[in-house]
Amino acid sequence: MAAVSPRVNRGKEIPAQNRVPTTTRELRPAASDVHVQPADPEDVPVLVAVINEAFMDDAFFKKQAYHDRTNTSDTRARMRNPDTSFLVAKDAQGQVLGAVYVAWNAASQKGLLGQLAVPKASRQRGVGRALVEAAERWCLERNGNKVFDMEVPLVDIRPELFPYFERQGYRAINKMLFPFPEVLSSAHAVSVVNYQKTCSADNVKALRVVTSQVQTPDTRTAEAGTTKPTPVPWRRVISVGYVLFVNHFSTMLCLPFIPFMVSGFFPDLPRSQLGLKMGYLFSSFYFGQFAGAYLWGSAADKYGRRPIMMLGIAGTLVSFVMFGMSTTFQQAIFWRFMWGFLNGNKGVCKVYLGETLDSTNAALGFSIIGIQSAIGRFIGPVLGGLLSNPVRKYSLLAGVPILAQYPYLLPCLIGGLTAALGLLIVYKNLPETLQDESPSDTEAVSAAQVKTERAPFLTTNVALSLLVYGGFSFAHIGFEQLFPLWVLKDVADGGFSFDEGMIGAVASVAGPVQLLSQLTLVPWFATKVSCRAAWHYCLLLMGIGIGIAPVASAFNHLSPVYCWAAASFVYMLVNVPAEAAYTYGAIVVNESVSKQQRGKVNGINSSIAAALRMIGPVFWGTLFAFTATWSARGWALSWQTAFTLISLLLIGVAMLARNFRSEPLAKSKPAPA
Repeated sequence: MAAVSPRVNRGKEIPAQNRVPTTTRELRPAASDVHVQPADPEDVPVLVAVINEAFMDDAFFKKQAYHDRTNTSDTRARMRNPDTSFLVAKDAQGQVLGAVYVAWNAASQKGLLGQLAVPKASRQRGVGRALVEAAERWCLERNGNKVFDMEVPLVDIRPELFPYFERQGYRAINKMLFPFPEVLSSAHAVSVVNYQKTCSADNVKALRVVTSQVQTPDTRTAEAGTTKPTPVPWRRVISVGYVLFVNHFSTMLCLPFIPFMVSGFFPDLPRSQLGLKMGYLFSSFYFGQFAGAYLWGSAADKYGRRPIMMLGIAGTLVSFVMFGMSTTFQQAIFWRFMWGFLNGNKGVCKVYLGETLDSTNAALGFSIIGIQSAIGRFIGPVLGGLLSNPVRKYSLLAGVPILAQYPYLLPCLIGGLTAALGLLIVYKNLPETLQDESPSDTEAVSAAQVKTERAPFLTTNVALSLLVYGGFSFAHIGFEQLFPLWVLKDVADGGFSFDEGMIGAVASVAGPVQLLSQLTLVPWFATKVSCRAAWHYCLLLMGIGIGIAPVASAFNHLSPVYCWAAASFVYMLVNVPAEAAYTYGAIVVNESVSKQQRGKVNGINSSIAAALRMIGPVFWGTLFAFTATWSARGWALSWQTAFTLISLLLIGVAMLARNFRSEPLAKSKPAPA
């Protein structure tokens, strides 16, 4: 068998008819007399013969002028390069049974596996698997035993090779037309399918392998119970989590002092009129997100995830500090807008995680991110309240002129330092995950010779992701706004007459439950059903929870404990699955679109969410206030109307979420190991 080596990675997502089903069949272990070692100079003549023989056996290069797949001069040149090597498998007598070419790109931290050659006479002995594992270990050593991505290009006229590599943990990521059709005997168009595997010190030595992600979500999860989960690359996951922590921490850090900042800008304005000014200030941030999220997502698809992530953190650092130094309302509005515009990391982080995790560990990895974000939301308001206007609060700082001139600079400086640390963490811990489009030096392919197949952007899955994510965000924003309005209503009007303390008590219990569910229930549920099904069930449960909220009003005449329990039940029935839905939704969207579209799709989703955060509160608040006067007209035309509409909206998007699916995978005979 043979794997080709031309490598250009921009193309469209693999069509269903070109994919091959993954099997959980165990790979044949290498015979005890087979060992793999780097090729010596004296091995070159035999090495060249083995590679050429294997490719001729595979009926790939049949034209007489191209019988030699490689030659001695090219092979020796590659062996002299310290970042490339040929590995050979030999038996106990020293006879060469097979070979593989491997290259390491230190800049992108990616490995390339090519020219895997095992002649027919040496097959059925596990030689191919031994060579692949040795190539992975070779790259792992050059990367200091850190996680990296190994790539292998395969031609689609040998589809039996697809499940062979899938059983070793590789997944198809894109497809392109073969750049040198003149060497082929086939009269039909031949394509190269690029496969990739995330390798670590654990999975390159494991005997069992993970299932390929090029499956329907249902098939993937059905097989997850028989597949050993891939270890979570914790350094990457925690590092991405810190980036999201910076986002949420900085956003929540300013919440306690914004009312006082606005009051300082308008000292003569009645407090009853401050709400409108605060609304403008809050909305400017989301307007910036709406304007910038898609642009940053597109840039991440073009220039890479890592540089855009670093630019987003830098934008947060500068705009947040400048916001703390604002002396007029117009300056504050401008820097809040720039703060939202310059940071598109929420969508980019989802893309990065989707390209770092696989189907066996994605639920756990994404849930950890949710936990770190929740920590940022918890710590931010506490520090913001303690550090704002420090000259008045702490006598030790009374003599610091800059803090007297800018009373809200100190918490913003703390946020800026947090962002600066984030820059260092991304630089040190997060290698680029976007495919490197430039071919290797040893196998340069002219861009003019490559005809890539581009997928249309607005596919069914992309349209579904926009509809489901938008509807889900709009509904959840509505509930978050209407819940306190509902429980604050008088008992006679269907509320609970809660005060601020009772509402805080509801949130204080729901918070730990949400964190615990992210750690335990979310990963566990993903092992029982597919992430698509889990997303569907979470959205459906949210719809049911919001739908029965008015029913809980039947308990509002009981003791305060029962009232608190009823309101807490509704709150957790909605928000616990909501947090899980964000996790499952991010996984499903990443798996349902091609790698070249992930940044754009997540960017659009973030833009939609930002737009809905601007208009959602106005829409739902107006509807709730308008229908609250209809209490005499029955269930459908009363304050319950808004809850009923949100419930129906969530049930509708839950039905849409079921349609994220791929076509059944084509069957083909597996290649022998």
